Amino acid sequence: MTPAAEFHSRNVDGGEWLTVDEVCRIVKIGRRTFERYLSRGTGPRVSRVAGRGPIRIRRDWLDEWMEGGAA
Repeated sequence: MTPAAEFHSRNVDGGEWLTVDEVCRIVKIGRRTFERYLSRGTGPRVSRVAGRGPIRIRRDWLDEWMEGGAA
């Protein structure tokens, strides 16, 4: 990823955007566990890049989810 693309992915709308792998490392869960949370509707809010692209999670959404005791 170019430095400009990295900056853009981290700072859109003033918030940090995380990949699924980054979220799994922060929360210390496996990717399959994270996917299970999403499929059950108990995971954090997510957004897809360009509508159908890879999943991204805003850091503040992850923090809200973790504060709610879901992790």
